[in-house]
Amino acid sequence: MKTNYTEGRQANVMLNNTADGSVIWFLNVTLTKTGLSSHTRDIEASGDLISDTSLTDASGNTVGMVGMVADTRDKILNNLYPEVCQLKIPSDGTCDELWHCDDSGDNCVEMTNQGATLLANDSTTCTWELPYCEFSAWTSGEPSSGSGGTTTGGGGGGGGTTETTQITLTTAGTTYTALARNTKFEFSSEGVTHKLTLTKVSTDTTDFLLEPSAEKFTLSIGEEKTVALNSNEQLYVKLLAISTRKADLLIKKIVTKPLSLITPPSTPKEEVQEEITGAVPIEKEAEEVMAPEVKIPSMGIIVGALIVVIALIIAFVIIKRKVREF
Repeated sequence: MKTNYTEGRQANVMLNNTADGSVIWFLNVTLTKTGLSSHTRDIEASGDLISDTSLTDASGNTVGMVGMVADTRDKILNNLYPEVCQLKIPSDGTCDELWHCDDSGDNCVEMTNQGATLLANDSTTCTWELPYCEFSAWTSGEPSSGSGGTTTGGGGGGGGTTETTQITLTTAGTTYTALARNTKFEFSSEGVTHKLTLTKVSTDTTDFLLEPSAEKFTLSIGEEKTVALNSNEQLYVKLLAISTRKADLLIKKIVTKPLSLITPPSTPKEEVQEEITGAVPIEKEAEEVMAPEVKIPSMGIIVGALIVVIALIIAFVIIKRKVREF
């Protein structure tokens, strides 16, 4: 069969354990010459895979467990780069829960409402699509302490990278480079812990999962996304670049809480007037206009005025008498 290079390097890989019916699917893997080495293809059911049907939950119900040890995980996830992972887990027919555990079935975290999808179920198995391609073990319920027998395999962890980096969101933002698939960032906002996981890094896009809201989103190079964390803060993520399936991100927070207004202190009226005009206050001007200075004449001036008046009267009388005599 002949096909072109682009279509030929995309494939699905299945690991099938015929002993208990468990299956692991890796969808849309990238086939390369170095990725399909003899070391990568050498996988044994005994020692390389995790499979246990002897676990029970606290009520005694059967809990199946399927997964991969660390070496097997690294062979597949770090060489074939699957975009989606699915599991068929042995079960008693109850498929209400999906848990992520360590290789021995301990330290389990429920993922039912964290992006996992139930695809099919019957009386003996549950088929789930994982929220992200992370291993070691997945179970169809929470195993009770000490309920398990011997698992096939040992050691293990998450695909790509399993470390969780604690970060502090700032409004200025921080750039993180060379981030592989399954990189996790944990941060707090108003007392609530959030986790951002890179669930897939392809050649030009990256998929994200934000918990505990279980919100998924995909960014292409240069794209950005804001997600509300609460009524006051938003998470901002921008995909800056991708190189050899390693992503560079800018992560920051956006504060949406309105800032309180600061009222400037009031200035006394008299001071404002003096600063603006440099003049005397209006109140003082009014007082000066309404109460002008009154000057009282001296006594000498009054006496002189009386003499002039009397002289004029005498002269008038004399002139009048002379007129009558004529």
